[in-house]
Amino acid sequence: MKCTKKLRIVGCIALALGVSASALAKEQIKEYNLERIDIYADKVVKDKFQNIVTEQSYYRTGGDVDVVTSEEIEKKHYTTITNAVRMIPGVRVSETGYRNNNYGGGYAYSDQIMINGDPRVIVLVDGKRVDNTVSSMGSGTSSANAANNVMLDKVMDINAIEKIEVIKGPSASVYGADAVGGAINIITKKGKVQNRGTIDISTGSWKKHNYNLSYSGSAGKDHSFKYLVNASRQMSGNTHYKDGQTGKNYEYGNTDYKEESTYVKLENDFDKNHNLTFTHSFNKGISGYPYMAPDYTVPFKEAFKYPGHIPPQMTDFFDPGYRNTFYSYVVTGGNYHKSNTNDYDITYTFNKENGMESFVRAYYNTRRYGGYESTYTNTWPDETKYPGGIFNPDWIAEHYRNTTSPSSWSQQKNKGVQIQFAKRVGVNDIITSWTFDQSRFNNIKLKAWRPSDPTGTTVSKRDSITGYVQDKIHISDKWELTPALRYSHYKGITQQTPAGKVTEYSDSNVTNITPVLSTQYAFDDTFSTYASWTKVFRPVKQSDTTATPINGPLDNEKGYILNWGIKKDLSEKTNVNLNLNYTDMSNKIASLSLYDPDTGEEKNYTLNATQKKKALNLGLTHQFDEHLTGAVNYSYVHDKTRGKNLGKYQQNIDKIFNTAGSNKVTSGAIDQIMNKIVPPNQYTVELNYNNRQFNANLSELIYSGCSTETFTDKRFMVTNLNLNYDVKKDMTLYFAVNNLFNEAYQTKYYAHTGKGAYPGLGRNFMIGLRYKF
Repeated sequence: MKCTKKLRIVGCIALALGVSASALAKEQIKEYNLERIDIYADKVVKDKFQNIVTEQSYYRTGGDVDVVTSEEIEKKHYTTITNAVRMIPGVRVSETGYRNNNYGGGYAYSDQIMINGDPRVIVLVDGKRVDNTVSSMGSGTSSANAANNVMLDKVMDINAIEKIEVIKGPSASVYGADAVGGAINIITKKGKVQNRGTIDISTGSWKKHNYNLSYSGSAGKDHSFKYLVNASRQMSGNTHYKDGQTGKNYEYGNTDYKEESTYVKLENDFDKNHNLTFTHSFNKGISGYPYMAPDYTVPFKEAFKYPGHIPPQMTDFFDPGYRNTFYSYVVTGGNYHKSNTNDYDITYTFNKENGMESFVRAYYNTRRYGGYESTYTNTWPDETKYPGGIFNPDWIAEHYRNTTSPSSWSQQKNKGVQIQFAKRVGVNDIITSWTFDQSRFNNIKLKAWRPSDPTGTTVSKRDSITGYVQDKIHISDKWELTPALRYSHYKGITQQTPAGKVTEYSDSNVTNITPVLSTQYAFDDTFSTYASWTKVFRPVKQSDTTATPINGPLDNEKGYILNWGIKKDLSEKTNVNLNLNYTDMSNKIASLSLYDPDTGEEKNYTLNATQKKKALNLGLTHQFDEHLTGAVNYSYVHDKTRGKNLGKYQQNIDKIFNTAGSNKVTSGAIDQIMNKIVPPNQYTVELNYNNRQFNANLSELIYSGCSTETFTDKRFMVTNLNLNYDVKKDMTLYFAVNNLFNEAYQTKYYAHTGKGAYPGLGRNFMIGLRYKF
């Protein structure tokens, strides 16, 4: 009854807003038509609200949005999507320091993208979500398991990308009620009328070699059939890094990798409003899997003073040699992971109106990750079995199985249909879209890490229906108001164990409707503002249930988000952007790794919590002259998360941060851990120089306010340099240096492995040649 009453109220408000706004607009509005804007122009195009316009910007309702273009990807030589979005204000990358083809290891051993300090980020390709609603991949030991089990760099080849939209906050209805942090929408390239090809070859540090070939064109007398084909290969030997505790440079063992990708897009335009598109994205990779870097401040023999612990206890407080133990057997055993991605998509567009599309889309996605890991076969050694205090390859070979066959496979499958209808009615741009998705997840354990661990296949299933209705009302030339309703229905999770037991989790069958209200207003051609209020909802997912709950059964995540900002041109050459974001979650699923005083072991726990999070993004860009431009950005996040009824585990928070008995930690204040594992301040500085045939880009990424309890320094500064020279019209020679000053830095911390366990890459270079034909 409460839900029905709320819906009636929201519906009446939305209807009243639509009717009154339409009446007002009939007298005031001039014709507004997105189709008049050239979204394929070489330079960045903005609308009257100073929003960057893309092929899919009609979805958006204002807000803080940044766009990475294909030209930027080329000139800055990004080789992964993660690197491409790293410099965007509000985006934070928590990374392991090595290329990872596995996502089953959870937060500790996987890279993670956060927007405004939140890992609940939705990833889309051409407006279609690519996450799996039932997968437990990505689960683990952090609130990061609230992320949507998508490895960003495995979604598709970066060379096939036209633009990357980074939307901060959940205000646009299309991205879903669970896009708490925001969304990353990847817009793919299209075939061109004129046949064109590109060859890009580069080589560099650590035996790194990159190859890319792309070709696009058209066929038919009217060029109505267009195609795009892209193929890439990337490979590298072991990387290197500078250790933040010793100040020395080391080789990062077992970090070599090789990846191959292809992307195909075929399009046929029947007329200006009717189109059929087929895409196939493929990626396969193999990479070493070192888990973590060793701790060179601790002798290797310290790892073996705790016989019987498999593995030993937590690093910082109970077993300082833990990292070296793991590193020893991983590197000697040659652990590695494989991945394989196949995404198919066919879309029929049956109408285009005011830049909006109506279409029917069918998709089928598969993602497979395999772990080839050493498995333990005997009792853990004491230090007497490790003569000399260094790891013994012969002993490891005797006591660990080899890695020539996989120990586990994880497979995600999605298939579904998406239907979208868009129509202009007077001054109202109305869009409704509905997706019917079937998600499957197979977790296959072929070998036990310990002899007592179970093996076999666990199959999980979940179906869902999600959709929204959005009405963008052009009240006047200067004002837009957009009310919307989002619908989410998730069927209960069904799971079949290796023993054949089938369990249906009826409590996971949920239905929810969330309202959204967004607006943007242009004071004049140089000054605009936007604001939004959004209810958010994220159901309990299987990835949340892999750890032990502390305070009872987990509840669905829900709350609201307020978002406000301004965009102002201070002059023809200078502009400033300000965004404030406030998140209030009445229930958030948090996850922690804590020491259990009753059992003497460290375990992974989940818990219900409340969250109040503040985020700020401030940016300034300036054109010094016709050749030189610069940008300075600052991002800040503060998270206030309180565990509900944390009980005896509160003392472990005290112990972990050396505050036992001092009452320095507020009861249930898990944010006092969380705020220490992410740098609170992030600055980006860029200078870009263009002069005829020559282009140079210098960028600085600065992390400050880091806790020395979790990081090796209070501040890190990472500098990158890119140089491009057009030898002739269609040939470019380029040189890139990452981490120019060889800074020792980290962006990730995990209590189980200790600080400095995930070092960023040391100084490395790449030289290459791009030829267009």
